[in-house]
Amino acid sequence: YTIRFENLETATASAIEVVITDSLDTSVYDLDRFALGTVVLPDTSFTPPPGLTEWTTFWDRRPAVNSRVRIHGELDRETGVAAWVISDLDPTTNRLRTSADAGFLPPEAGNGEGQGSVAFTVGVIPDLPDGTVIANEADIVFDRNEVIRTPLFANTIDRRPPTSRVLAVEPFDADTSWVVRFEGADAGAGVRRYDLYAQASGSNPFLYATSAIR
Repeated sequence: YTIRFENLETATASAIEVVITDSLDTSVYDLDRFALGTVVLPDTSFTPPPGLTEWTTFWDRRPAVNSRVRIHGELDRETGVAAWVISDLDPTTNRLRTSADAGFLPPEAGNGEGQGSVAFTVGVIPDLPDGTVIANEADIVFDRNEVIRTPLFANTIDRRPPTSRVLAVEPFDADTSWVVRFEGADAGAGVRRYDLYAQASGSNPFLYATSAIR
């Protein structure tokens, strides 16, 4: 998953602290297969070593700006909550900056300067039953303002195989070409494409054509 956030162009100041939380459903997600991923901030990105469930790093913006941005992500295995806190700190006091130029995420102006993201990977519990919905959404807070909830992203487990068949060939006079009609159905994910195989007498089947469904 990648959770994206943006300080809108209507904002009156840069964001000093951004908190992202994602409550993972422990009935469908396998937290033993959780790993923190890349954090993207304006003009830079940070990637933790593989497989970590807790990680802290710093973006030292000196000498251009007297700022160290602390990036911390962790998974609480007991609750299933993954959380990231990104804070603009004063390098001397290690407290949130309060100066006029405080903040690491300015209002968006059309070039991505107000955008960022965090990412993670997580597996699902094996053998979930057909029809299980795996849904996820996250909460984002800018500087202790109201919670912003991301859109819900969902996948559904589809274990039922699709069905297909070639329809009966209508009588024809020509012996060089004829129309072959086929159909298929998949009640879950739907049919993405058909692979049509042909076979001449005494030979092995071969892929004759592929029909993509749009």
